Amino acid sequence: MSGDGSSTAVLWVQLFQRDAEDADDQSVPPKELGSATRLTVLDHRVEDIDGLCKYILNHADFNDGRLNGIKPDQLYAYMDVDCKSIVPADRSIAAITTTYSQPLKIVRPGTILVTASKRVLSVGPLERVKRLQTESIMATQSLSPSQVALNPGAIQSNHDTMLLNHRPLSHFGTPVTFMNPVFYSFQRALLDTDPVPIDDIVELVINGLRMEGSQCCERESEKTAMLNNVFSHLFAYGDKDVNIQVSAPAIAETHTFSDGGLIFVHDGLSHPGLIRQDKLTLGSGGDAHFQVQEYHRQCFLDVEESYRNRTACPCFLITVCASVFLNTTDSDSENSLRRLLYALRTHVVRLYHWYRTLSCHINGKTVTSKSGLLPWLATFLTPSGEPLTIEYDDSFYDKVQSLRNQEYPRHDQHLPSIRRPYMFTASIPFTTENLIVKCAARYSTEAHDFLSKIGKAPKLYAYDSTTILGYNIIVMSHMQRHSTLDMSRRLLTASEYRSLSEAVKQLHSANLVLGDLRPCNVLVHMEEREDVMIIDFDWAGRVGEARYPPGINMNGDIDWPEGVGPGKLITVAHDVTWLERINPRYSPAISMDIDQES
Repeated sequence: MSGDGSSTAVLWVQLFQRDAEDADDQSVPPKELGSATRLTVLDHRVEDIDGLCKYILNHADFNDGRLNGIKPDQLYAYMDVDCKSIVPADRSIAAITTTYSQPLKIVRPGTILVTASKRVLSVGPLERVKRLQTESIMATQSLSPSQVALNPGAIQSNHDTMLLNHRPLSHFGTPVTFMNPVFYSFQRALLDTDPVPIDDIVELVINGLRMEGSQCCERESEKTAMLNNVFSHLFAYGDKDVNIQVSAPAIAETHTFSDGGLIFVHDGLSHPGLIRQDKLTLGSGGDAHFQVQEYHRQCFLDVEESYRNRTACPCFLITVCASVFLNTTDSDSENSLRRLLYALRTHVVRLYHWYRTLSCHINGKTVTSKSGLLPWLATFLTPSGEPLTIEYDDSFYDKVQSLRNQEYPRHDQHLPSIRRPYMFTASIPFTTENLIVKCAARYSTEAHDFLSKIGKAPKLYAYDSTTILGYNIIVMSHMQRHSTLDMSRRLLTASEYRSLSEAVKQLHSANLVLGDLRPCNVLVHMEEREDVMIIDFDWAGRVGEARYPPGINMNGDIDWPEGVGPGKLITVAHDVTWLERINPRYSPAISMDIDQES
């Protein structure tokens, strides 16, 4: 709040224009007008969408000719609000505020499209997926894969949006083993310790790699020809129900071919199932991994949208750098290669059949977008050992984005070294129970379960730390009538604060710490003032054992308690400091009680 009683908020605004003939056609996207502009709103009269839009239209920052000749009903604006001081407005303006402060390049989580006439251009989950998939593919359409390989940094900084296979450019995405059962099985096959079954085709390919793959060539085309000859045997199946063509996938618009690969042909479609990129020497011609990823994106641009937007386009990507030398006296090395080739040969067919099954569903209209865009893991064991089957929500793209804003604020937005958690909404069939399914590399179910049992955390339904390697899958209640404290735009009541303090004190008595007790991780009920909970147990753990992650943001954006740092121990004092900061109106007496009673 400012000193004169008015309200202040910092917005990033991106203006768009809709042509008059398209004014009523919400399927036609508006045209962008210039770049995003920073705008400080200092006006207590801005209390709803209509008033805010009028304020923006009349603001001097936009009187640069961009609005000349444009009628009010043609003008749209994407807005994000950096809530340093929150606008004390009604629920309408609350709908457009988020904790993001970045200029908008595309639709970001929590943004909304508004007009002066209060109409909202709603984008449903399927349409959003379709648009993001297409935008991610077309983001680098003007560049060849080799150009992308030479300069991946420019692509990363300019197009921060979801990619195929659920991979954003700026950070790790949801593990593909969680999203697709074929890749889950493939990973397990690679880690299997049992002897690899004898397969004549695999042995033939290994021998070919010994003879041809080890040849040093002067030109990359010679190396590619040799490898194509070897790999053509690996993917020859002789099954009339499997139409897999050994051919280099091509980008339709430019007819640029990758070095090798497989084309899946089924149900009137043809698309890559495997793409290979070769390099004559390590480090030559840019990064082979980026190059094959770009082939993957652009090759799928020509695939029918009804399939592309429901599958995330799973595909095997292979890079071969330099010559392949095999030490014939090292059985472990050869067995490792044998296991890889056998797993690849068997799982390419499984991926083909996965696409075939999906095709039947789409053509028969028997399933929705859940077919290829939602996790396959839907059966868990409860703490008591009972099976729990859930059904993922079709609209998870809408719901989860707002959930991410609430539970995971911007402090970890730019940390690619940390595997960020991802969440999905779900339900228990034939019940009214709504769930959150969270995928995180690190999580303390002990702390979550402790607080859940005393009513201070969402109910913990199930937990799986073994199925998806390297990740924990947590199934908990979806607290739909709660909001995070920072998004609720209010202070805790005295009784709420005492309740929260008592919960933290009990947690500490159990020798557990949280590490991140900020307002974004405190839930308050939107109607009942006595219901307060704690969420986000990614950093929590035992006293003397739990440590802050190595990539914690220490650049000054967050005023961490003294002693916080990468890899350092999380202490009781850190939790108490956050507790005191949550509500200065009540914290002195409460924190004193904690000190005296501990």
